[in-house]
Amino acid sequence: MGLVRWLLEKCVLYGFIFAVFYLVGSFFGIIPQPLKDFVNWFASNFWLIVVMVTVLAVCYTVLKLISKGGESSG
Repeated sequence: MGLVRWLLEKCVLYGFIFAVFYLVGSFFGIIPQPLKDFVNWFASNFWLIVVMVTVLAVCYTVLKLISKGGESSG
């Protein structure tokens, strides 16, 4: 579980740094257009991405539970 926590901490940290950079950069007008396009694409597909990640997490959890149950039954 330590690796998952470490990865989540890194994702949150880099997401926060990116958000600060993007907000400051947009205030000064120095954000490149491809980066703006990516942020707009992510914002318009946010719920689809959330649903896909949730389904992936549920399937992963179910597979882990199934494989753990099969090992203990003997």
